[in-house]
Amino acid sequence: MQRDIGPESTVVLPKFKSEGCSVLIDRLDQSYIAVEEELRAEGKEALPQAFEWAREDMVSAGAALKDALIPTAPADTTARQEANKILDERWGGFKGWHGAMLTLPQAAIVDYDMMSTLYETLYAEGLDFLAFAYDIQFKASESRLQAIEKGGYQAAIEANGGGVHLKMLKEAHEAFGQALGISTELTVESSPNLSNAFLEARNTIRWYVARVACWPDRRAPERAALAERLLSPLTNYGETATAEPKETTEDTNTSKD
Repeated sequence: MQRDIGPESTVVLPKFKSEGCSVLIDRLDQSYIAVEEELRAEGKEALPQAFEWAREDMVSAGAALKDALIPTAPADTTARQEANKILDERWGGFKGWHGAMLTLPQAAIVDYDMMSTLYETLYAEGLDFLAFAYDIQFKASESRLQAIEKGGYQAAIEANGGGVHLKMLKEAHEAFGQALGISTELTVESSPNLSNAFLEARNTIRWYVARVACWPDRRAPERAALAERLLSPLTNYGETATAEPKETTEDTNTSKD
């Protein structure tokens, strides 16, 4: 979808990959529906038609992106399904341990700041990546495990009692890759269909955000509050259950995933 240069060209989105873009669209749509239903219930003026049009474009692009992320494929083998189930459980267990550990008094946690940062890094999008196609899951799992290794987090994890969880997670990840017959060099963002769907979805998010962000008017202060609610999934993108600072790395209009 080609658009003329306009307010949307000034919208800078957080850095995310295709799966994160899909999740963000879903959350923006949910916020829109919630606000719309509340206004209708209270008998107040509906949101501008331009918002609905922009939302429809965004949701449509999001659906196309999901189709690209989860392509129709032959039935998975029992081995793949079992390996995938185990990986899902290991990531769930590791996240559960990590989150519970961060609820302890800071003084009881070795390298608290480091462990908090890691939580934000690993779970900026929760575990939504586990719902996508197997090759996408593997690549997302691989990137998170690499973040642990390259960031030097393993020692802190072990010092806080998470060594066993991490070991089991790595083993499950390796077994999943073997079941898929793929290596750690796999590139899952190279498909032209996926790349095009991702770029279009990201552009529709910018278009929607620009429409909403330009709406507030000092003569109608209630608009600012509604706009804030509509865009809350974007402004809170990257925040974690532990209320750590949200992700600040920004994407540019010309970057490619």
